[in-house]
Amino acid sequence: MNIRLLDLIGFNFLTSDGARTGRLHDILLDDRSLSVHYVVGNTSRLLGRRLVLIEPGSLMPPDLDRQVIPTSLTAEQLRFRPSIECCRPVSRRFVDRASAVLPCPRLLTQLIAPLAKEQLANLVGSGPATCHVRSARELKRYQVYDGNDRSIGYIKDFVIDTRIWRTRRVSIASTRFAQQQRLLISASDVDCFSFADRSVTIRSEPSAPWLRF
Repeated sequence: MNIRLLDLIGFNFLTSDGARTGRLHDILLDDRSLSVHYVVGNTSRLLGRRLVLIEPGSLMPPDLDRQVIPTSLTAEQLRFRPSIECCRPVSRRFVDRASAVLPCPRLLTQLIAPLAKEQLANLVGSGPATCHVRSARELKRYQVYDGNDRSIGYIKDFVIDTRIWRTRRVSIASTRFAQQQRLLISASDVDCFSFADRSVTIRSEPSAPWLRF
């Protein structure tokens, strides 16, 4: 079952003991294969917000009518899953490190562009555990370039195969045409991401034809 990530955001989790709790907040992708590293659940209550990491193997295909994602976890297990702090994506590591050296954290997004790539690399770091983990929410609006460095558009969404929780396609809002079109490219055609440029490069020779709609 291939579903757009935007359509899944906000779905509740249906635990093995029958509780409808939490909601899908984001997914963390491995930028080398776009495989789903973790699903991020928001298990907040009245006060505060707690984002937890959920292994894709514990999730079943969503029930679109009820807007729930069944899971083999109990409500107690879901509530006490490890925090997102255990596997921070690239963007979150930048904010954490930049907050320690920049005077006003609110200006971080405005300051990303002027910073030199070397400075960004130093702030993000290169820890092996999370150096390839990207937040899907953060990747949206990344500029997309082909193998010849020509701009195609920007990332709009991801299409997830929820039977195995794997990214199948990337939806791109194309800027190449007079009227904006959407392109669907295979996830395997994504070559590399750049946090410094907020961009993604796709392969020159796609493995499958682009779908336009």
